[in-house]
Amino acid sequence: MSEWHALELNEVLRRLETNLNGLSPQEASKRLEKYGYNELKEVKKRTALQMFLDEFKDVFVLLLIAAAIFSAIIGYWEILHGGE
Repeated sequence: MSEWHALELNEVLRRLETNLNGLSPQEASKRLEKYGYNELKEVKKRTALQMFLDEFKDVFVLLLIAAAIFSAIIGYWEILHGGE
């Protein structure tokens, strides 16, 4: 799609198949039936818990968690065995 703000008025009207008076009621009805209402569909909102859990789908996050667990195990092992 072009950068509409940079187009000449006549070009915009031509591309939208309309004129300065707007759409006729018949054309508006036809386009409404074809394209539907000019509104955004509501997206189901994600909870904070869902967003938090979604972070664990990333391979790098899982790698960091694995490294942290490994480091904790090694640290605990050294404490138990006195650094031997």
